[in-house]
Amino acid sequence: MISTKNMNTANGIMLVCLLLIAGCSSFSGTVSSDNIDYKSTIKQPSLEIPPDLTQPANNSAMDVSELASGSNTYSAYLGQQQSSAQDSGTIGALPQQTGVRYEHEGPNAWLVLKGSKEQAWPRIREFWLKTGFVLVEDKPELGIMETEWAENRASIPKGTIRNLLGKVFVSAYTTGTRDKFRVRVEDVPESSSIELFISHRGMVERVLGGELSSEGSVWETRPTDPTLEAAMLKRLMIHLGVPESQAASVLANAQPKQEKAQLHTDGELTYLTLQNDFSRSWRLVGLALDRASFTVIDRNRSKGIYYVKYSDPDRTNKDTGILSKLNFWSDDKAGEEAVYQVTLLDETNVVRVQVNNASGERETSSTAERILKLLHEQLK
Repeated sequence: MISTKNMNTANGIMLVCLLLIAGCSSFSGTVSSDNIDYKSTIKQPSLEIPPDLTQPANNSAMDVSELASGSNTYSAYLGQQQSSAQDSGTIGALPQQTGVRYEHEGPNAWLVLKGSKEQAWPRIREFWLKTGFVLVEDKPELGIMETEWAENRASIPKGTIRNLLGKVFVSAYTTGTRDKFRVRVEDVPESSSIELFISHRGMVERVLGGELSSEGSVWETRPTDPTLEAAMLKRLMIHLGVPESQAASVLANAQPKQEKAQLHTDGELTYLTLQNDFSRSWRLVGLALDRASFTVIDRNRSKGIYYVKYSDPDRTNKDTGILSKLNFWSDDKAGEEAVYQVTLLDETNVVRVQVNNASGERETSSTAERILKLLHEQLK
């Protein structure tokens, strides 16, 4: 006699099969016409960070930390806005931002907003939360905002069966890619405005041992996507009050050209040169640092210095032997991040980019060369 439990299981399997047969046409449902439909992946396993890049401020790239300022989820943000509105007796909607301009230089683009960073920051935060992201960094005092890793589900076909199975088997439909974005806002006092940059980082899942293997998978970096950055800038423009037709027209008329950066070696010294004025070079290097995932802890535009943290993978590998483990009295720790100065020097017709140590002296080690090569990959 077949038990009731087994009968229910068989009936469930038969029902799923019937649904699959009856609704197979639903699997050919159209892909979303919008190329952006993000869903946070805070329950996914941590993504591995490539050894050439510094670890982000949070130890686990997929763990959501409590933020010191604001809310890091849209539901919490709405609750905060409603509470503030009730306390003040006013509607919680934020005013629209005026004076938004789209600028681009080669493959890089940014927004210029009239007003101060303090005025624009709440609207920027609202945009990312409403788009479906969780924030892991929200530091208005530094002008840095960074999202959690999220999956762009716009390319997943939509249909009745897909929606039904998606609710039962959460992992049945996945793109195998993850994206996160960093926002950097800089004041431009001479024009009473701010410049806003968005940089993209991507990961792709690679299955170990083939599709049918049970070895699991790993996450690997994939190239930054300037089209995603431009799409996010367009969406942010619309969120700030720019008509959608105007925002689309601005991006369509932008004709990017590839910027050229040259890597030079003079004896033991390595440096980059950019065929641009200082302001443009400053923007390009800043975006390159963001895209390469350097941790920028401070910057001084008037002196042309980005202060970054970097962990040398060669030093990490050398310091993991038996002797180094016995050398417990040493103050140097394997893989410890050091502070470097990425310095821009305005010279005749070019801007030179070099790496200095924390004291401002020229760095002559292989680490400087590695940092400049990472930047060159983003700038060339």
